[in-house]
Amino acid sequence: MESTKQSALKSDLYQLQGQLDEIQGFVQRVSNTLAAQCVLIPDQQVRFVSSGSENAMFSFVELLTECDYLSSRPFKTSIEIDANDMRREVWDMVQHERRGEEMQRVIDAKNAQIERLIKERDEIRRLKDVEIDQLSQLYVSTKMELFQWVKMKGGDHGATIVAEREDVAG
Repeated sequence: MESTKQSALKSDLYQLQGQLDEIQGFVQRVSNTLAAQCVLIPDQQVRFVSSGSENAMFSFVELLTECDYLSSRPFKTSIEIDANDMRREVWDMVQHERRGEEMQRVIDAKNAQIERLIKERDEIRRLKDVEIDQLSQLYVSTKMELFQWVKMKGGDHGATIVAEREDVAG
């Protein structure tokens, strides 16, 4: 907020300074023209030199035109920036704080959601590990049962077939 005020004031200052520079340049040209066209007589009267009266008349017309232009230009006489806009600045700060609080609530909700998803993922992993252990135990018990069944049915020849199938499958 303060930087906006400062930049607006600087802009106004640069505009006024430009206008003052133009007026100063005009005053300098008037002074130079008068010095070239006039002579100061000891009794403090100004007398125009008669030589080059056409040039003197032309430069006075130019000076009058420029004087009209400079005097008709509007310039700022007041400052449009309220230096005491504390209410608006406080309101802006309150709104900024509210947006910050809203963002914090959103962040907290997202963090809670992430934590819940992480716990859910860990629980799913744990359940899969339990399921894998159960399947491994079932596999081992099935293998043992099959081994015993083969022994009962045919002796060593059946065990060799089961061992070969395990090597191919495993």
